[in-house]
Amino acid sequence: MSFSGSAWMSSKSSRDSPIGAHDVPSEIKVMILITIHRLSPHFLVVFYNSKVLPMFLIFCIFLAPNHFLGYAKSNYRFMTKKSLLFILGGALIVLFIAGAFIFLPHQAQPEGGDLTDTTSKTKEDPKTIDEFIPGETTLSQVTLALGKPLHVGTKNHYTLLYYRLSDLKRESKVYIQNNIVAYTIEEVSNYTYAAYLKKHPKVEGAIYNLYENEVNYNLYTFPSLGMAFLAHDPTHYTIEIHRFAPTTKANYFSTYAPSLTYK
Repeated sequence: MSFSGSAWMSSKSSRDSPIGAHDVPSEIKVMILITIHRLSPHFLVVFYNSKVLPMFLIFCIFLAPNHFLGYAKSNYRFMTKKSLLFILGGALIVLFIAGAFIFLPHQAQPEGGDLTDTTSKTKEDPKTIDEFIPGETTLSQVTLALGKPLHVGTKNHYTLLYYRLSDLKRESKVYIQNNIVAYTIEEVSNYTYAAYLKKHPKVEGAIYNLYENEVNYNLYTFPSLGMAFLAHDPTHYTIEIHRFAPTTKANYFSTYAPSLTYK
């Protein structure tokens, strides 16, 4: 089998002559295709299991630059200085990007949660007295929600904050202990107790004629539910709603009841 002179020259030229600047795009395409082909299995793993992303980035540090540099090493005699610099620059860029993903801080993913799940957002500060959670809500959250109290008092080991939260002349009270809400008394004028009884008909305890000057107004308590109502007997007309951390009947009457005050 023989070659013509022009064919032999063309073949010889393609083997021995340096690659000119005008051939760089073709050379880059070959280099990119080789790298993608060799790294494609790692991409597939990442798509199927994102937990191995750090491992994939480590592979990028060692494999991708190795492909770039290996290609340059085996063909350096036929490449221009511009082509070599381009390949070296590409290897450095891959290293930089991979290093940034590994070493820069990232937002932690809650275990078992989804960052797009709106139910996992941080609970907002309470805005009204009925949103206070005894045993959790802080003094600063109380003043943030209700502002400066009308006045401050003390009863036993509690600090009492007084607020007028409606058109009623009576004042609601927030009991503070160790800068945490321990008990709240919300002044109302409605039939809340009557509605509550339909769901929880078993009263756990009562203090009759709590404030003495309020005839037939008794405090009906539900210690295990953390609720109590000062209501009229027999109409169930309600003038106070008490909230506290759920507890036993004995503990409620020994801890909270002695600190209740009309004024």
